[in-house]
Amino acid sequence: MLSSPDLSFSRNLPLVVFNQLGELLQQITQVVETTALVITEAVLARIDIPLEWRSQRFTLVISEQFSALLLGQGEQGEGQLNTSLTFNCEAIALFASQVRDLFERESYTHQSLELYRQALKPNDTQIQTKFTLLLLEYLLPQPSEEITEPEVDSSQPVEDVLKNRLHQSELMQYLQDATRTLTAEKQTLEKRLIERTMALREALLAAEAANRLRNEFLATISHELLTPLTYVIGMSSTLLRWPLGELSKRQRDYLQTIHDSGEHLLELINDILDLSQIEAGKTVLNITEFSLTETAKNSLESLIKKAASKQINLQLDLQIDPRRDRFTADAERIGQILWNLLTNAIKFTPEGGSVTLRIWVENNTAIFQIEDTGIGIPEAQLPLLFEKFQQLDTPYRRSYEGTGLGLALTKQLVELHRGRIEVESTVAIGSIFTVWIPAQL
Repeated sequence: MLSSPDLSFSRNLPLVVFNQLGELLQQITQVVETTALVITEAVLARIDIPLEWRSQRFTLVISEQFSALLLGQGEQGEGQLNTSLTFNCEAIALFASQVRDLFERESYTHQSLELYRQALKPNDTQIQTKFTLLLLEYLLPQPSEEITEPEVDSSQPVEDVLKNRLHQSELMQYLQDATRTLTAEKQTLEKRLIERTMALREALLAAEAANRLRNEFLATISHELLTPLTYVIGMSSTLLRWPLGELSKRQRDYLQTIHDSGEHLLELINDILDLSQIEAGKTVLNITEFSLTETAKNSLESLIKKAASKQINLQLDLQIDPRRDRFTADAERIGQILWNLLTNAIKFTPEGGSVTLRIWVENNTAIFQIEDTGIGIPEAQLPLLFEKFQQLDTPYRRSYEGTGLGLALTKQLVELHRGRIEVESTVAIGSIFTVWIPAQL
């Protein structure tokens, strides 16, 4: 009976039809992208085989994308073979192991059969469909061809002729049913693919809209906060310049706290504005020629007081040929990158440690390296380092302030220059941040 689950069948077929099926199986291997193993009963001619194998005809095809087994049992002179065609992996693997065991273990055939047997997988749907269509094209008469009744040998029993025609009719009906089934499955898969694509597109559009609204919200809120915050910082700074007699020590301490908190909040707002502008594609680099040495010195000078408060040794290691000191990029953004990395290094370096800024130039690329003797970063958490609003989960987390925006903004600014940033870190020893910025010619 014909069976549909794995598109297999078992029938008595004329020898000619059996040979045609074997040829088709060998032709389909040309469609397979991976290497295929094709073995027929001819491979047994050079070895001694058991008696039951001598009347066995077969074509075995094994590959990662398409595998099939065509078996025929019967005597050569009978003209009819008890034929079975299967695509079932278990049945193919079992037969492959039986053929394999006919050969010596050290032989090439034995080893090849075992290797391919282990690589057996369910057939690729598209290749299975191509085989079925090829089978129909090969066996069914073309529309342009004149269909004629085959000549009947008067010596051939009428019953045998009818049986042959019945078998061929059933085979054709099976192939047509299989083609309809595969076509329906293909249409179903295409429909699901379209639905999934539409769902992903809608999700992407929704995410982009949400991201745009978030950036607009952050930009609006940040601008609204800047004006009153500027007054807070300005007025507290003015009051701190008053003579000591007009303010008590406690009042000056309160004012200093207000001023410092305002400065910190201003840095945070500016970072949020920068990030939202970069992500919205609205940031434009102001490319000018500037001195790398001066930029490095200015960055360190702005942080000397901060480093001194923690007794941290701030060092500058200039490895620049004076003739290559002039560089083309956005000087303000380069200074911002250095400032972010240096403040981060100072923040996570214990008292008495050191932070070094190292600069050199290679092949029109400025390389900035910030090395510290800080707490270090666990290797498992390095991938999160440049993510927005990420605070690494370390035992020191509660000891250090910050929102996790500084390094995320730094990475964005580096990539805006078509550069890259990398980090090496060892816990309890320190970290090295290296930035490559190509000249913006």
